[in-house]
Amino acid sequence: MTSQIPDSIIWKTNKYEILGFENADDETGLFDPKKYGLTPSMMHTACYRGFYCTYIIEEDMLYLNTLCVNDKYGHYPPIHGIDAAPGRYDAFEYTGLHIHIPYTGVLRIGTDFKPEHYIHMGFQKP
Repeated sequence: MTSQIPDSIIWKTNKYEILGFENADDETGLFDPKKYGLTPSMMHTACYRGFYCTYIIEEDMLYLNTLCVNDKYGHYPPIHGIDAAPGRYDAFEYTGLHIHIPYTGVLRIGTDFKPEHYIHMGFQKP
């Protein structure tokens, strides 16, 4: 019974979990590592999609700040001049990416896991 690691976002110096979004791909979310030559593969039972992201909002714009990914082939090309470094769970991490994400929809964010909204092998309900 493992819930999935959610993407997170830093807004006004506070860190939140992204609970939902609209107008983005349901499988990859707001960012697709495949567009950067990566082939995400399951990291562990809490990360079936093989990656998770941390975003940041600066001056009302959304940026990808950190990407933690497990590549199926162990291939970690530089992204925007940033090299991957070993991270947690045998995955690699790209830190300080600052990739603008041209998103204009609604993001639902929150803190503190709520057991009553637990989804087995999924993401917490908004």
